[in-house]
Amino acid sequence: MPDAELRRLGLAGGLLALVAYVADGAADEERAAIVAVLRDAWSLPAESAALVAEVALSGGQQLDFYRLVREFAEVTSPDERRRFLDALFGVASADGAATFEEIEQIRLVALGLKLSHSEFIEAKMKLPPERRRG
Repeated sequence: MPDAELRRLGLAGGLLALVAYVADGAADEERAAIVAVLRDAWSLPAESAALVAEVALSGGQQLDFYRLVREFAEVTSPDERRRFLDALFGVASADGAATFEEIEQIRLVALGLKLSHSEFIEAKMKLPPERRRG
């Protein structure tokens, strides 16, 4: 995999981990959702996706939110960033429902990724009402 793609992968993993850690740490379901996103979006073998997820999650809340968001915005297209919001909501709701705090974290990510509020709302509304608490 080219270095640029590895960088995008690492940044995505970090942002996914930050959302997973917002509400009481990363639940097992959220960890599995991160692996699935990395596996599917980057066509990674399951073992590689699990390794990237573990590395990202090992950083916990020590990850630099602003740096991750800024650099991910620099290396992705607007369409990739919009699709990534769906992945963030998928991770946030993997343990049953996205909490208010997780949704607010995703809103801040969307803002940092230079996406409009309506793009954020569109992604949020893809979750059924019973899977969002905010």
